[in-house]
Amino acid sequence: MLLVRSLLVFALVAAARAARADVDSPDVLAGVAAYENLDYDKAIERLQKALRTTLTREEKLVAYKTLAHCHFAVGKRSDVVVDFQNVLRIDVSFELDQRSPPGERAALEEAKARVATGKAAALDESSYALSPLKPEVSPTKPLAGQPVRMRIFYPGGLADHMSLFFRTRGLGIYNRMEAKGDTAGHFVLNLAPAQVQAPGVEYYLVALDENGASVAKAGSLARPRLIDVTAVKKPVYKRGWFWGVLVTSVVVAGAAVGTTLVLTRNTVTSSSPTGVTIMPF
Repeated sequence: MLLVRSLLVFALVAAARAARADVDSPDVLAGVAAYENLDYDKAIERLQKALRTTLTREEKLVAYKTLAHCHFAVGKRSDVVVDFQNVLRIDVSFELDQRSPPGERAALEEAKARVATGKAAALDESSYALSPLKPEVSPTKPLAGQPVRMRIFYPGGLADHMSLFFRTRGLGIYNRMEAKGDTAGHFVLNLAPAQVQAPGVEYYLVALDENGASVAKAGSLARPRLIDVTAVKKPVYKRGWFWGVLVTSVVVAGAAVGTTLVLTRNTVTSSSPTGVTIMPF
C-alpha cells in the first residue's frame, strides 16, 4: 500500500507543480505542499478551507483533484467519488492516466456515470464548512457571579487566536474577548464573575488564522450557544422588605410598651406625695 501511495504521489507531483503557475491561493498551495509531504490530514484541511473562499477555475480544479488524491490515500472512497464529481462539473474532459491506481480510476468512472445519468449529488457545501470547535466549559452550570473557564483544543497550527463573543441572555450587544494559544493548539478564555449573570450567557467562538480568516467555530452570531446560569437567592437580611417589616415591628412594639405606662395619682393633700405606678400590660 505504501508503494502504491508513493507511486501515486510521484505521478501527481509533476502535474501539481505545473498547475501552481496558475494558482495564487495560499491555502491551495499549502494544501498541495502538504499532500506532496504525505501529510494528508493537513492537506485536506487546507484545501477545504481554500474552497470556502473565492477561487479561480484553475484553483478549484487543483483543489478538488488534490482532495480526491488525499481522500483516496486515507481510504475514503465515497469522498473520492464526490471530489471527482466536482472536478467534472468544472472540466468534463478530465481523465486519469494509467499511472493512477486502479481504485482511483474506478472512483472516477463512477463519478462520470453519476454525472452522465444525472445522479450526481448536489455540491455538498457542508463538506467545506468551518471545522467545529468543542469548547469545554467549567463549571457547566455556574451560579450568577461565578467565574467560568473555557478550554479549547484545536491542533494543526492553523488557528492563531480565538475570538469569543458573549452576552447576558436577552441583551442585544455582544462583548468580545480574544486569546492566543500555545504551540500545541490549546486555548483558554475566562469569563469574570461580573460577566456571568442569570438567566444565562449566550456565546459563540471563532478560531482565526494569522491573517484573521476563520478556520473553525462553535455557535454563530445567528445561533449562539447558551450557558445556563442559576440566580443566587439573597439572604433574608439583605432584602429590602425585611428591613421595612423590621422597622414597622419596632415602631408597633414601642407604641405597645407606651400604652402600658399608666400614670396614677393618689388623693392629693398638702402632705401626700405624688406617685407613679407602672401597671403591667
